[in-house]
Amino acid sequence: MQVINSRPFTIKKDIETVFDLAGEPESARHFLSKVGDKPMFKDVSVTDNSIAAKLPFVGDITLRRNRIEKPSLVSYKAEGAPVPVELVLNFQPDGDNTKTQVSVEVEAPSFVAGMVKTKLQPMLDKMADSLELLDVDRFLGKK
Repeated sequence: MQVINSRPFTIKKDIETVFDLAGEPESARHFLSKVGDKPMFKDVSVTDNSIAAKLPFVGDITLRRNRIEKPSLVSYKAEGAPVPVELVLNFQPDGDNTKTQVSVEVEAPSFVAGMVKTKLQPMLDKMADSLELLDVDRFLGKK
C-alpha cells in the first residue's frame, strides 16, 4: 500500500469541532468540494455516511465513512475507484487549534506508484492550503 501525505497544517479551531465537521459527510463535502477556487468533485451528493461524486478520469465514486477514532482520525473509503483508495484525515490538538494532515492510502501496482503520487500529491497540497485558510466559525455560520 502506498501512502501519500499532505504537508502538516493547522486549522484554527479546537480538535472536537474539527473532528465533528470532518466526520459528517455534509460538512466534509464542503471541505472536499473545492481545492483553491476550482471544484474538485462534480455532481456531489451526500448521505448520512457517504459522499458521492463524479471525478475526472475516474467517473462516479463514493467516499463512505470507514474509520472513526475520536478525536484523532476520520477516514473515507472509496467505492467505485479503479484501485482501493482511502482518504484519511488525522488530527492532533494544538492548544485552541488542530494540527492536521490529509493522507490518501492507495493499493496500486508498484509500476504505477510514481504516476499515482504525481497525480495525488498536488491535490493533497492544495487541499491542505485550502483547509488551513478555512474560517471554521464563518463556515459554521457563527460570524
